[in-house]
Amino acid sequence: MKTVLQSTRIWALLTSFILFAAYTLLWNISSEKVAAPHSDPKKKYSWHITAAEYHLDFIINPTGKCADSDLFLVVMVTSRHAHFEARATIRETWGNATSIMGYKLTTLFVIGRTDDSNLQRKLVEESQTYGDLVQMDSYESYENLTLKTISALKWTSINCKQAKFVMKTDDDMFVNYPRLVRILAEYSQTAGQENLMLGCVVSWAFPERTPGKKWYMDPSIFPHWLYPSYCIGAGYVISSDVAHKLYMTSLKVPVVQIEDVYLGMCAEKAGIKPQNHPEFSCWKDTSYRYCKFKELVTAHGMKPRDLTKAWADLKTQDGRNCSPKDKLFEKVSSLFNAK
Repeated sequence: MKTVLQSTRIWALLTSFILFAAYTLLWNISSEKVAAPHSDPKKKYSWHITAAEYHLDFIINPTGKCADSDLFLVVMVTSRHAHFEARATIRETWGNATSIMGYKLTTLFVIGRTDDSNLQRKLVEESQTYGDLVQMDSYESYENLTLKTISALKWTSINCKQAKFVMKTDDDMFVNYPRLVRILAEYSQTAGQENLMLGCVVSWAFPERTPGKKWYMDPSIFPHWLYPSYCIGAGYVISSDVAHKLYMTSLKVPVVQIEDVYLGMCAEKAGIKPQNHPEFSCWKDTSYRYCKFKELVTAHGMKPRDLTKAWADLKTQDGRNCSPKDKLFEKVSSLFNAK
């Protein structure tokens, strides 16, 4: 009986050892696959490598959009290549302005690569018509949003060195240019035009450690228990010197798939402290109200028809003062009108 028990224990230990060895081998193989740079980094996103190893180039590279020597603000809107309607609406609404309060600005769209020849033909035609598309040589994906932002920083660092400020935003955003320019003009006069990273700042954010979750962060990629402070990626403004610093820092910091967290990591490494501003909305806010939007710089999750209405109202009602009573009335009305 004792011999049988000993034999059973030996077999159990041997089986456990074999299983552990197999698991370790498979884990190492999978880790090597993730860690190693791909032969074609344009096609598949890879962790553990820096932006320098992606060799970010441009398929469509517009000229003349930053020609003004006194350019104040460059706005880079990340967009998916098939979002023709969203880009058209922005061009017709908030992205249409080229000068506000005497300050010059320009708006461009950053898109990804596509193998669809018909879609690429349409993009080339759009670029020839408007001259505002920057197409990076990396494919569209959620993970590649980080690369898209780095590409935007690279493009502005090369082409818009004279600009005072750079904004990064998305194509489902409302941006109140008059309010934004006023804020940046005041900042220029009081604090200068350097070391600025302004937006909705997230602090004390913890990495998601549950595999399969959208914002899962592998401990081998980011081992720390707390993220550095970062601006919500849907809309923030940086001074031109910070745009260059962040791009240069990205060449040394391994890329992670969460774009705004990654920019926070680069900012921390570069010694830049993100500054919070209450008029940059932090989360989705699709319920349009004039008095609310009048006092916002950015608003999330806007469909093209919502952008059109918001922009038309802000233009026709420009100068209208909103009393606390007006704001309360609008808020109550929106609750009853919510679908």
